[in-house]
Amino acid sequence: MSELVLDINDIGLAVSDGGKTLLSSPACAVLNGNKIAVGKEAFQRSRLRPLWTNSRFWSRLNQEKLANPSGRFQTNADLAHAHLEHIWHKLAGRADSGLLIVVPGTWNQEQMGLLLGITADLKIPVRGMIDSAVAAGVSLEPLLPCLHLDLQQGKFVLTEMQGGPQLSRSGVFVVCETGLSAIRDAWANIIADVFIRQTRFDPMHKAETEQQLFNKLGGWLAEIESSGSAALEMDAGDKTYTVQLAGDQLLPASLSVYPQIVQQIRPRAKGILALSHRLADFPGLKDSLALIAGLELKWLDENAAARGALAKSGVYTNEPDTQDVTFLTSLPLSAGSSSENAPVAHDLLPSHLLYRARAYPLGKGSLVLGADPKSDGRTITLVGMLDGVSRKHCTIKQVKERTTVEDHSSYGTFVNDRAVNGSADLVLGDVIRMGSPGETAQLIGLSK
Repeated sequence: MSELVLDINDIGLAVSDGGKTLLSSPACAVLNGNKIAVGKEAFQRSRLRPLWTNSRFWSRLNQEKLANPSGRFQTNADLAHAHLEHIWHKLAGRADSGLLIVVPGTWNQEQMGLLLGITADLKIPVRGMIDSAVAAGVSLEPLLPCLHLDLQQGKFVLTEMQGGPQLSRSGVFVVCETGLSAIRDAWANIIADVFIRQTRFDPMHKAETEQQLFNKLGGWLAEIESSGSAALEMDAGDKTYTVQLAGDQLLPASLSVYPQIVQQIRPRAKGILALSHRLADFPGLKDSLALIAGLELKWLDENAAARGALAKSGVYTNEPDTQDVTFLTSLPLSAGSSSENAPVAHDLLPSHLLYRARAYPLGKGSLVLGADPKSDGRTITLVGMLDGVSRKHCTIKQVKERTTVEDHSSYGTFVNDRAVNGSADLVLGDVIRMGSPGETAQLIGLSK
C-alpha cells in the first residue's frame, strides 16, 4: 500500500500520492445545531448561511470558543476534527500504512499538538510532519529555491530557505495581511458590477445567485488565466445572463496587495522563488513578480509538496502506531538510498554544545537551557546577559543523527541570527542566541 500525503492549508485539505491528487476538500464548515457540513458541500452553502459558516478554523486551530458555536461544535478544534474525520472516511482505508502531513510554516507548537491529538482520536496513523515550503522546495531538486510564496485565507506567506546537505527553513514571514478571502470577495464584486452594467442583472441581490457566482468563480479564473478572457454565464429563474470578462478587469482587486508582496520580497531576492499552485490563477501576479531583479520564478503544481515529502520518506523515523511524531523543517537534498538520505551528513553532525568554554555532549537526552531551566533531564543554567532570556528558554535534542532546537521563550531563540519559528534543525558550527543581546552557544564537533 503506497504512502499518502495530507497537505493542510486553511484554504483546503488535499490528499496526494505524489503523482495525483486523490481528493481535495475546501476548508469550510456550515453548522446547523448538532449537524455539520464540511468541505465542498459546506462551501456550496456558505453564502446561504453566512452566520453559521466558518472558513478559518485550520489557521485558527485552537480550543477557544467560536463566536457562533452550535451544538457539539464549540471550538475551531471541533471543526477541524469534523473536517479531518470527513477526509479520513473518504480515504476508506487507503492510508492504513500511515500519513505524512504537510503543514504551513505559520503554525505554532500548540496547533501541531492539537492536530496530533485529533489524528490520535480518529486513529489516523501519522508517520511524520513536514513544513510545506520545504517539502515543496525539495520537489524542484536539483534546483534549490531560496524563497517560497504561498497563500492562505487571510495572508500571503513567504518562507526563506537555505541549501547545503539539506534544504532548511530559515525564516517565515507574513508579507501581506490580505489573503484569498478578501481578494475573492473583491473579484466577486467586480464580476457582479460587470453583470449589472452589461445585463442589469445583480448576482448579489439574492443569496442563491451570490452562491452560484462563488461556486463558479474558480472555473472562471482558470479560464481567464488560460485564455486571457472568459464568457461568464449565470442562471436566474428561467433566464440566463452572459457577460465577457478580461483578466485585466480583475486587477483592481489586488492593486494594494501585489506592491506589498513585491516590497517584501525584493530585499530577499536571490535565485529561485517557488510559487504555490494556490497562486496560479491570480491575474497580474506573475507580471508583478517579474519586476523583481535577481529572481527566477518557478511555478509548483498541486502535488509538489507531496512529491517532495515522499521523495525523502527515509527520514521519517516514526512508526504509525506511536505518537512520537517529529516536525521537520529541513529535508536532505541527496537522492538515492536511505544511507545517502541521512538527515545530516556525518561531517556536519555536532557532538557537543559549547557554552562559556564548557562542552555539553549531545545524544544523551535533551538539553534544556534557560535562566532557571527546571527539568527532570539535563539542563544548562544561563548566566550573564539575561535580557530576553526565559526561565525555560529552549531545548536541544539529538535523535537518530538529527539535531534540533525547540523554542519555548517569550522573546525568541535565534540560529545564526535567524529567529526560530517553533523548532529548527542544527548542524555543526551553528550559533544559538537566547535573548537580546542574550547568551550564545555553539554546536561543535570533537575530534576522535
